[in-house]
Amino acid sequence: MYKLNAETRDLNNKAKKLRREGYVPATIYGKNLEEPIYIQIKDSDVFTFRNKLSKGGILTVAVGSDNHDVLFKEESLSPVSHSVEHIEFQALTKGEAMNTVCRVVLRNEDKNKNILHLHVDEIPYSAEPRFFESEVVIDVDGLEGGTAITLADLDIANDENKKVSLPLDTVILAVEEPVVLTDEEIEAMEAQDTETSAEPEVIGDDEEEAETDEE
Repeated sequence: MYKLNAETRDLNNKAKKLRREGYVPATIYGKNLEEPIYIQIKDSDVFTFRNKLSKGGILTVAVGSDNHDVLFKEESLSPVSHSVEHIEFQALTKGEAMNTVCRVVLRNEDKNKNILHLHVDEIPYSAEPRFFESEVVIDVDGLEGGTAITLADLDIANDENKKVSLPLDTVILAVEEPVVLTDEEIEAMEAQDTETSAEPEVIGDDEEEAETDEE
């Protein structure tokens, strides 16, 4: 399990000041905790952690001598720089189902020359922590145009240890054949564009006629 080092946060230090000093504020919360644990994590550690895990991943957060097994629940990003402004972790409770998400990952995209429309990139579900998974993989190699993959087609929807939160007929991925134009069709479109751009735009005639009529 991935281990992330953190420090106890002094709530007298504003989040903005912490970020200037190279830290990201974070919170660990959960039913088994008497109160939330406020922590701060070095920017460099956050960068490494986010390259290893995505939302829905499980890790251990070490705060001093205490280790907390947690779920990477949520993160807040700056709308301008997209840097991480805050992270939320949920403490795991053994035997208790929790709400989380798993990413939808497409494999072998380079082997499929069709147009791939990924309609859902995260699937919400609930399960006990021991049954968590961080991603669902769809192999698109060989999928033909007109194919639609629904939630019911994925293993996660048929896993009795997980309860998905979307309708089973939700379309996750749709495959569309690319439109291939003939040389004649391309020439006709180019000619039409040329004619359209060459037509002069007449402005004001109607307004002048209306003014003349009024006089």
